[in-house]
Amino acid sequence: MGMDSVVNSSGDVAPYGGKSAFSQTEHNIVAGYLITAGVISLASNIIVLLMFVKFRELRTATNFIIINLAFTDIGVAGIGYPMSAASDIHGNWKFGYTGCQ
Repeated sequence: MGMDSVVNSSGDVAPYGGKSAFSQTEHNIVAGYLITAGVISLASNIIVLLMFVKFRELRTATNFIIINLAFTDIGVAGIGYPMSAASDIHGNWKFGYTGCQ
């Protein structure tokens, strides 16, 4: 184990002394991307769902897969992206083991 490594709570060696290998600027760039992608994803998937609400003829058995994907993507964009963006802004994961699961 080198001078730049520490042991984390799981017993694994944490490289870079438990600090991020990336600069805060790099973290901010990733956070900006995640926020932008999340907003676009939320908006576009809400539009998809509204189309299914407005046009009954779109509600076919096959298109229910698209509806399911839209709901799932809204979950990722509404929960996953913000958690990752917030952690990037802070430079490390802020939601502990439970938040990671």
